[in-house]
Amino acid sequence: MLLYTDVFTGDELLSDSFRCNELFNGVLWEVEGKWVVKGAVEVDIGANPSSEGGEEHEGVDDQAQKVVDIVDTFRLQEQPAYDKKQFITWAKRYIKNLTPKLEAEQQEVFKKSVETATKFLLSKLNDLQFFVGESMHDDGSLLFAYYKDGAIDPTFLYFAHGRASGLEEDDDRPALQFLVLDPCSHSVFHLAISTTPTAAASSTAVAPVGWVPHQLVTRCFLVTKLAAMFALRPLSL
Repeated sequence: MLLYTDVFTGDELLSDSFRCNELFNGVLWEVEGKWVVKGAVEVDIGANPSSEGGEEHEGVDDQAQKVVDIVDTFRLQEQPAYDKKQFITWAKRYIKNLTPKLEAEQQEVFKKSVETATKFLLSKLNDLQFFVGESMHDDGSLLFAYYKDGAIDPTFLYFAHGRASGLEEDDDRPALQFLVLDPCSHSVFHLAISTTPTAAASSTAVAPVGWVPHQLVTRCFLVTKLAAMFALRPLSL
């Protein structure tokens, strides 16, 4: 997987997991986002809803939260809306700072089309949401999102030249990591699952330094299944 980072801050902004359409000779990237439900755990435990007093199709809802996939995946931070004056001021500074970072051939393409791309963004200013990378650095790139007519999911717009070259994610680095808490035995497990086709799931006794858990699973029956599937070893508490 290729990760695209902000050329100024190094913040992760996008990956090649999301399809991009090029606009204005590649100056802008158009990427479709999607609303998804995060943190929902629905498990059929075989109980009879009528005898248990529950409703049909009722599941276990573990703090479900609706998020936009791109925003959540890359930890984008929404900013207050810009008015026309603020946007023009930002655009002039951004273009001035970005141009020297480009190769001569890229500069030529960028200069020819960036004005048209900026006018396009300006025409949609009242409909745009503004985002920056995780560091929220003042000199970082701005990302834009809006809803096309009749759309229920947002479309994101990136200045393509404002991203660093794609960085290939280390295949040995697990893409999914969990802290699994078993409230029955009071044991805590660290589960790392790689999305690399040839890599197997593994568990370690000590979580990596600086690692931030992405999800807590607190259902006894889920822990039992995970422990059996991946031979988890409990952490020392």
